[in-house]
Amino acid sequence: MRDGKRILYATPVVLFLLLLAHAQTRPLTSSDILRVATVGDPQISPTGEWIVYSLATVDGNETSSNLWLVRVGDRPLTGPPTSRQPEPRRNWDGFRFGGRPLLPSGWNASNPRWSPDGKSIAFLATHEGQRGIWITGTARAVPRLVTDVRESNFFITYAGEPFSWSPDSRMIAFISATEEEQSKGDDPKVIDRVQYKSRTSLSDRLRTHVWIADVDAPQPRQLTSGMFYDHALSFSPRGDEIAFLSNHESDPDAINNSDIFAVNLQGQVRQITATAGCEFEPAWSPDGKWIAYTATKRDVTTIDSVAEDTHVWIASASGDVRRELTAAQDRRARNPRWQSDSRAIYFLANDHGQTLVFQTDLNGDKIQPVFGAISEIKPVPAEFKGSLDSGAPTVLDQRIQVASFSVSEQASFGEFESGPTRLPIRFSSIPNFLALALSQRTEAFKS
Repeated sequence: MRDGKRILYATPVVLFLLLLAHAQTRPLTSSDILRVATVGDPQISPTGEWIVYSLATVDGNETSSNLWLVRVGDRPLTGPPTSRQPEPRRNWDGFRFGGRPLLPSGWNASNPRWSPDGKSIAFLATHEGQRGIWITGTARAVPRLVTDVRESNFFITYAGEPFSWSPDSRMIAFISATEEEQSKGDDPKVIDRVQYKSRTSLSDRLRTHVWIADVDAPQPRQLTSGMFYDHALSFSPRGDEIAFLSNHESDPDAINNSDIFAVNLQGQVRQITATAGCEFEPAWSPDGKWIAYTATKRDVTTIDSVAEDTHVWIASASGDVRRELTAAQDRRARNPRWQSDSRAIYFLANDHGQTLVFQTDLNGDKIQPVFGAISEIKPVPAEFKGSLDSGAPTVLDQRIQVASFSVSEQASFGEFESGPTRLPIRFSSIPNFLALALSQRTEAFKS
């Protein structure tokens, strides 16, 4: 390209935006809150063709989450208005997003993750009282249970990925809890630990560990054990180890210090980091040489608040080399994701009232946003603010709050559209063509 620059100026991007009902201008009311569907965790397929995402709705005192599937490039639906006043829940036929439910009715599902070969989608779900990891495909096949999952009520700060596909798509590593051994009964209950209480009840006697199961012939095997809360998984691209987080301090209740460990398929564990601060969100590089993660530096003694900005770090797979990449940016970073050639890392960070996707090289010398604010948007007149009127001059202001994102190296050129108005996004220079699926917080009204 000219001047040696590779500029990505048209990439398919899916943003879940505020869609407003076609109605007379009126203020938002309390009953409207129950009509808000929360969209999140968009995951783009390895082929770049599909995006699966979660959609949470409120029904009475219950919040349920289902999975939806949309093909990249589908145009959002712009159906006619259905009501001018707050109304009870309706079925999803009037929902003005492209796409369709992935699962039959009656499912409560989250954490969709594509298999590396792009043929299957694994997810966590509770169905007919059974909690576990299930798989399905884009053809809406009946979901199949891979393994049961048992969960602890103990609060884990930044719990991370609850399961991870092997690179050959044949196995799934996952987190499940086992009951700790006890030599005494539970009546009366004896309190002998600092963190005796979870958010809503007394802490149970379950500890979370790393397990693994074959997808086609599930016989789950436990790989780690002990009085620890193992969590946040990332499968090595070689398929021989699984990175995870765990606190192995002598008194983990009193000292909150999660480090990165790795366990092989035979259950042998090795420690990769041993720092005073906390490590979070490990992600193995595609070439297997590095592990990206976010971390703090100072001693932390509470699980309720990290009380320090997390920055992006990398560590060699052996743990011999560690490098902080975003100290110069001085922003709280999260969700590190690798570029396909292992030469850069994408991550989320807050900046001047926005939450954007940033990119850094492996030396931290060049940190830049992948895209900035949406351009060519006129300000919303005061009389339209907080209204439910899609006739307003704009439905999106220039401050983007990205809740989550995923990356695929397979993408075709296209344009981002939202309803009848085309909203261009300015992208910075990035070294290869990627598709980014983004989720903006809060707001999708259903009819």
